[in-house]
Amino acid sequence: MLPRSSTSLTALFHGCGSHLKLLECVVDGTGEDVLEVRRLQKTDISSYQQKGTSAPQLSRQHRTARLQWCREHHNWTEQDWTRVLFSDESRFSLSSDCRGHLIWRESGTAYRPENIQQKDRYPTCSIMVWAGIMINGHTRLHVVANGTMTGQRYIDEVLLPHVRLFRGNVGDKFVFMDDNATCHRTLAVKDCLDSEGIQRLVWPARSPDQNPIENV
Repeated sequence: MLPRSSTSLTALFHGCGSHLKLLECVVDGTGEDVLEVRRLQKTDISSYQQKGTSAPQLSRQHRTARLQWCREHHNWTEQDWTRVLFSDESRFSLSSDCRGHLIWRESGTAYRPENIQQKDRYPTCSIMVWAGIMINGHTRLHVVANGTMTGQRYIDEVLLPHVRLFRGNVGDKFVFMDDNATCHRTLAVKDCLDSEGIQRLVWPARSPDQNPIENV
C-alpha cells in the first residue's frame, strides 16, 4: 500500500466533482483499487451521461502508467500544485439537443437491441473552446474558430498568447499540463515550449479523469 499523502488532489480541487475521487483512490491504494473503482464507475452510467463524458477504456499498460504517475506525484504539496496550469479543449454542440447518449458496453455487443437507438439525423453545428485553470486562477476562454486545432494553431492561439503569459507570472517553476492529443505533441509545439522555457507535466494516456478541468 502507498502511504496516504498529507495533501491530496481531491482536497485541493474539492469543488471539481467525483472524477478526482478516482485519483485519490489510485494515489492511496494499489492497482487492485484502480480496478475496483472502475467497476463502480461502470454501474453509474447516468453520471457520465449527465456530464456528457465517456470514461476511457483502459488496458493493463494504461493502468500501470496511471498508477506510476500517481506514485511519482503523491508527495507533491499544495504549493507544488499551485504552479500547474491544467488545460484542455472541448467541443460543444450549438443545437438545443445534440441527442448524444454515451454508454458503456461490452466489446462485440454494438448491435444488440439494448445498445441500439433509432434517431433522425439533422444538420447541426458545434464550437471548440480551449481554457486553462490553476488553483488560484484561470485563463480566458479561447474560441477555436473555423475548424479544428492543429499544432501551429495551438502555438499561435494558445501557447504564445495564454500559456506564456502564465509562465511569466508564475516564474521558472511553472508547469503546464496538456493531454496527448496529436496537435499537442508535434515537434513544432515541443520546440516552442523549449524556447519559452515552459516545463510540461508528463501525462499518462487516457487519463481525463485525472484532469480537474474536465468538470469545469
